[in-house]
Formats: sequence, structure tokens, C-alpha cells
Amino acid sequence: MEVKEYGFALGQIRDMASWYASLKEEGKIPVGQQISVTGYSLGGHLATAFNMLLGGRRRRLD
Repeated sequence: MEVKEYGFALGQIRDMASWYASLKEEGKIPVGQQISVTGYSLGGHLATAFNMLLGGRRRRLD
């Protein structure tokens, strides 16, 4: 119900951010490594949130 009330799946976003932080902490994602995040449906929502929260680059479409 978070998406309906807040517009974001806050619990899943928090879990995703924690998982990403653990991968970095364990050295599974090297410092400075570029990664791509994609998804469909909820996964797309999480990929968008990931890019918004963790510094995804924005590209002009014109």
C-alpha cells in the first residue's frame, strides 16, 4: 500500500539500498565501478528509484 499512499515502494527501496551497500562493503562492486540497473514493473520502479537516489546520470532526450 506504500505505492498508493506515498508514490514509492519504500520498504523495497530501503531493502535494495541496503543490499547495494552490502555488495559495496563486501567488495563485490569495486569502488568507481559503473553499473546498470534495469527492471520491469516493480523492478522498473526500483531501478528508477536506484538511479534517483544513488546518482544515476540524466540524459537529454532532444
